[in-house]
Amino acid sequence: RRNESEEQRKARTVDLLDIFMSVPGADDSYVGAEIATFLFAGSETTSNSLAWLVYETILNESVLEQLVSELSTIPMETISCESGRGGAESGGGEALMDFPTFDQVQNELLYTTMVWKETLRRRPVAATGTYRTASEDVLLPGTNVCIQRGTDLLLPPYVMHTDADVWPDPWSFDPLRFTREAIRERNGLAVQTFSSGPRNCVGQMFAHHEALTTICALFRRYKFTLACKPEHIAEHHSLTMRPRALPASGIRMHLPVFVHRR
Repeated sequence: RRNESEEQRKARTVDLLDIFMSVPGADDSYVGAEIATFLFAGSETTSNSLAWLVYETILNESVLEQLVSELSTIPMETISCESGRGGAESGGGEALMDFPTFDQVQNELLYTTMVWKETLRRRPVAATGTYRTASEDVLLPGTNVCIQRGTDLLLPPYVMHTDADVWPDPWSFDPLRFTREAIRERNGLAVQTFSSGPRNCVGQMFAHHEALTTICALFRRYKFTLACKPEHIAEHHSLTMRPRALPASGIRMHLPVFVHRR
């Protein structure tokens, strides 16, 4: 890219790589780090969360029915997408996929958004949380506990999202926790999927739209069933939390499912 001519550059569309390279002083190491961050934080995390959403909707049929019902009643744009080799019906060629508009994601996919948010609560992808260092002495409100300046803090969403004082029956999967009324009644810091404050996740809006667009495309066209027993799927914690089939399943995959056309 650095070696292309001015004519070549003007002949194509400006992309994300161009933006990274336009930063003053950006060398190859900087550009490589930005690309890795974009791919990991912007795609890998969302794909893990979507895998958990598929798993939860398989286990909760009433949730799945309401989700599919909402998606089926909203008119969306049908786009032809390449799907690999062979032909559309045999797993290749072009496939017609339905995608929502930006405004539909914002205003019409109400239950779908609730299912997505409950997935993020129940299966937070950054389950172990983020580290912070206290920049000043802080007395926790309502307590005699003082956090001294320089103290390292770990804020684990997995623990916070299963606090029964905030989330009744926290281990159940209930999208109705995220109705507009329920959100207004709850402390705004109760959900820490994307952290809070000035250092929260800069990509949370991108993740939200990416996820809801993918949910629409998949669940309007396909249905999923587990290829192993539900109890053979466990939470695997590394940098992110993802589903993983246990050895007892006899399958070496993260989330083994059968995919069927609707």
